[in-house]
Amino acid sequence: YLLTKEIKLKTRDCYLLVLLTAVCPVTMLVMGFMSEILYFPLVMAFFYVYVLNERKQSYGLAVMCGVLGYLGYVTKEIFLSLIIAMILTEVWGLVTSYTKGLKQAFMMRLRLLTVSVAVYLGLFVLFKMLYFYGLGNSYNQMGLGPVMSWHGIGYLFYALADYAAAMFVCYFVLPPIMTIIGFRYADHV
Repeated sequence: YLLTKEIKLKTRDCYLLVLLTAVCPVTMLVMGFMSEILYFPLVMAFFYVYVLNERKQSYGLAVMCGVLGYLGYVTKEIFLSLIIAMILTEVWGLVTSYTKGLKQAFMMRLRLLTVSVAVYLGLFVLFKMLYFYGLGNSYNQMGLGPVMSWHGIGYLFYALADYAAAMFVCYFVLPPIMTIIGFRYADHV
C-alpha cells in the first residue's frame, strides 16, 4: 500500500493492487512457515525503501536498503537479483548525472550507493564469519536420490502445476490489470 501511495496511484487502484497482493497464489498455497512468507514482504519493503530513497536521498534509507537487501538474500538467494538491479540502476543514474554535469547529484548518488552496498557486504561478511561459519550451501550437498523417489516425482508434478498456475496469473491475469492501472496512472502524470 505504501509503495502504491509513493508512486501516486489513485486510491481505488491502490486497493486493487493490495487485494491482488493479498490473494497472491504462492502465499495462499504455502501452508507452513516457509521462506516465501518472509520473502514477499521483504521484496515490497525493499522496493518501498528504495523508491522513497530516490526522492528523499537519505543515508538512513540507504542503510535500510542494505539491511533489507541482506535479510532478503538470507531468506531466498534470488533476492540477489534485486540487489544487482538496484546497483545497476544507480550506476545508470551515476552515468546520466555525470554526463549532464550534475556534480552534486552524482556525488550524492555515489555516496548513497556506497552506503547501501557497504552495509549489505558488511552484514554478509559478518554473518558468514559468525553465524553461518562452516555451512556450505544446499546446492552442492544433495544428490539425485531424494529427487528420484516416488515422493520426489509426485512433488515434481505438484510443482509443475503450481508454476503453471502462477505463470497463468503472471502472463494472462496481471498484465491486463497492470495495463489498465498504467493507463490510468499515465493520465494523471
